[in-house]
Amino acid sequence: MGARANVISEKEKFALIEVIRSFEPIWNPEDVRYKDSHVKRSCWAGVAEELFLQFYKQYNIVDLQKTYRNMRDTYVRKRREVQKLHTTRSGVGAVEYQNAVKWSYYEAMVYLTSAFDLGRKCSNVEPDNVEDIEEDLIIDDVPYQEHMMIEPEEKIEVKDENIAKAKALQLLGSE
Repeated sequence: MGARANVISEKEKFALIEVIRSFEPIWNPEDVRYKDSHVKRSCWAGVAEELFLQFYKQYNIVDLQKTYRNMRDTYVRKRREVQKLHTTRSGVGAVEYQNAVKWSYYEAMVYLTSAFDLGRKCSNVEPDNVEDIEEDLIIDDVPYQEHMMIEPEEKIEVKDENIAKAKALQLLGSE
C-alpha cells in the first residue's frame, strides 16, 4: 500500500485544534449538546468545511476525528505529567516542566483543561483518614440503564453507604 493521501500536516493540525475550539459540542462535556450525536456529526462536517476553506483540501471526517482524538489523548497525558510534577515536588524546576510540556500542540490545546477532570483518581491504597475521603465521594456506581441517566445535579453525596444505596434505588425506581 502507498502513502495515505490524507496525511495531515503540522500546520493543518494547529488549524484543526483552533477550528475544533469553536465547536464546543465536540470537546466540552458541559455543553448541553455534547451527547447529541446529530449535533456532533454536524459539528465535524463544519470542522471539515472550515479546514477546506483554509487549505482547499478535502478532509475525511473519520481521519480528522482520529487525529483529534490522538492529540487530545496526548494532551491529557501531558497535562497529568505537569500536575504530577506540581504535586510530587514542592519546587518544580524549569527544565522538568519544559520536558513535560515540550509537545508542540500542548499550548494550543490548553483550552481543554476545563473540559477534563484531571483531579484525584481512584486508588486501592487505604487512606489515613477515611471520613475525609467519604465526604468527597459521589455515587457513580449505580448500574447503567439505557433509558435513564442520572444528571449531575441528581448525584448523591455519600455520608452513609446504606442511605446512599437506598436513595439510588429510589431514583432508579422512580423512572
